[in-house]
Amino acid sequence: MYEAALERALATGCARFNLRRSALTDLRWCATAIARHGERIGVSLPVHLTDRGPRLAGPGRGTDAGDLWSALTMLDDAGCAR
Repeated sequence: MYEAALERALATGCARFNLRRSALTDLRWCATAIARHGERIGVSLPVHLTDRGPRLAGPGRGTDAGDLWSALTMLDDAGCAR
């Protein structure tokens, strides 16, 4: 689903494509895209602060999409530099 859109975007010759909510939707796909395209992939994650610390913000107002640190560790392990 995301792969075709990513390929079209990168085919424009852009230096970098920023993954946003798609990274939250499928972190494994995101890791594969990073492995395949390296520095051309950036990831921005929406974060909100809670009593439990920083959490990933889900698609709806006030929703929680998981632990920020777990997502950052996975992205770092995948080689995400941005």
